[in-house]
Amino acid sequence: MTVSAYSLLDANRVKASMALLADAMSIDTDRPLGERYVTALSQVQPPQRTYLATEQVDPAVAGISERADDLALLALLSKEHRFESDAAGMSTTERDIRTVKAALSRLKGVAAPSYETVRLLVGRVLVAASRTSEGGSAGGLLGTIWTAPKSNQRVDSICENILHETLHQSLFLEEMVRGVFGVDAERQSQPDALVTSSIRADRRPYYLAFHSAAVSAGLLYALGEGELADQVDRLRPALDVTLLELRERDWVLDDNGKRLLGELESIASPQAAVV
Repeated sequence: MTVSAYSLLDANRVKASMALLADAMSIDTDRPLGERYVTALSQVQPPQRTYLATEQVDPAVAGISERADDLALLALLSKEHRFESDAAGMSTTERDIRTVKAALSRLKGVAAPSYETVRLLVGRVLVAASRTSEGGSAGGLLGTIWTAPKSNQRVDSICENILHETLHQSLFLEEMVRGVFGVDAERQSQPDALVTSSIRADRRPYYLAFHSAAVSAGLLYALGEGELADQVDRLRPALDVTLLELRERDWVLDDNGKRLLGELESIASPQAAVV
């Protein structure tokens, strides 16, 4: 890959973003970075626990318990992803949890540098069953992602899903501390700002399509030249379409967003990237 570092998977840049958020919230600079970041998040997110550790450790993997904070967390994710009727009525098994733990180990083995970013950003992988979704995360709940393993789903597929949601989390943090878009979400939802999503293949508001491209490019960057290359190579054709449409409407982006779009283009097609 000709791109030396992808911002959203660059552990050093992510650490810098964590520090920027802590600085913005006036958190004591003498405290460890992890502690400062968790404290800062607690001031800008809902009261649910972030599950982030104050030191860089592997994400915890757990199902939903009957604790009030777990139920509140599930309610927030359910509202975000509209899977209330699914998760509420389906149990999570110990086998599901073991499978997700195996997927984390697999990701660590096939994409060690990117896994360091997972460890920084994801404190907990919530295993919450769903008939219709494979997982998700929320911009207002940094530190937690959820996954819904299916009975016939391969570990490599879950591995990809975990990295997929981590990329969303990283872009959420990038937006929060550095900015990506120059116009608001309402303007990005107008007809002239709609873009074909590289993940869902339908036309979506610019920011959602940008997220899809950031995820697709990140998966190609982290996994595109290793053991899972064949698995993620399918993303290229749709990503090319999305990137073309994003570039045609790059008036939506601020300077940092345009820089990041250039990275996505370099990952997808190094020779054609716009500098």
